Amino acid sequence: MQILIRWYVTALALLAVHLVLVVFGVPAKVWEADVTRLTFIIWGVFLFFFFRLGYHSLLIYKLVKERWTGGRAAARFYLDQQASAWFVSDIVLSLGLLGTILGIVFVMERAFSQLTDPSAAGVVLKNMGIGIGMALYTTLAGLVASIILKVLLFGLTRHLEHLSGSTSNETKREVD
Repeated sequence: MQILIRWYVTALALLAVHLVLVVFGVPAKVWEADVTRLTFIIWGVFLFFFFRLGYHSLLIYKLVKERWTGGRAAARFYLDQQASAWFVSDIVLSLGLLGTILGIVFVMERAFSQLTDPSAAGVVLKNMGIGIGMALYTTLAGLVASIILKVLLFGLTRHLEHLSGSTSNETKREVD
């Protein structure tokens, strides 16, 4: 039950944060500034795996509630299913870093092509600062998505290991 509640609380918090960001126009600013569009790809991948984790949490809750028939095998099955989500939690972080590097390269290329007049250097530097700041949105998106997925995955994996009986001695002592 605790796993499902944790997912619901996280989902409500994400919804609230998203609504605040929409009210302040952040998605539109990011769409305008992110030439790679990786921020939105990261967000889409994150949402897919976030809801997948919620679905698995719900299924596990139902199995436990129904007295866990065939429980160890089912727990091992769901434990194996989480491997792809762990992989994705690392990939979204890497995509965020890739988007930042691509954004910085784009900003530098554009800035140096505009630097024909020495008197325009101040404007070019100001635009570079703004562009680099905007390029960091992909890193922020990747970090946030990765952290949230890893926290949820850690709790779910630990719960499944306990249910399947495949935990190490240290984990068994902590759970008991």
